[in-house]
Amino acid sequence: MQVTALRGEQDGARSDHAGREPLLEIRNLSFGRDDVPLLRDLQFSLATGQILLIEGGNGSGKTTLLRILCGLLEPWTGEIRWQGRDIRTCYPDYLRTLSYVGHGNGIKLGLTPMENLAIARELAATDGQTDLETVARGL
Repeated sequence: MQVTALRGEQDGARSDHAGREPLLEIRNLSFGRDDVPLLRDLQFSLATGQILLIEGGNGSGKTTLLRILCGLLEPWTGEIRWQGRDIRTCYPDYLRTLSYVGHGNGIKLGLTPMENLAIARELAATDGQTDLETVARGL
């Protein structure tokens, strides 16, 4: 599996976020199935406005990583920090800012991406006031 920041601190260049606390930071994350490691000492951080690309072959741990980041799986080792805090200490606040669209979550192919996002927003425990056009421009 390969984890790559697509925007921000690429190719050794410093971003606008230098010196600031990362929005999301993964420290020494390890996880596996049946005592077989899938993720070993994974580390990365993202600042506001950065995009992350996760690539890898079938069974390399991509979906597992996403499930760990959502709090659906507990890592063997390591820490997930959001706004400088371990997500285990601020999980309800962390979840309010999180959107997870997995490959098996019932995306309706006959609808546009915006229509699918609108359905997901309504099903989530939010106030329903999220401006989807603003979210889409950030992608």
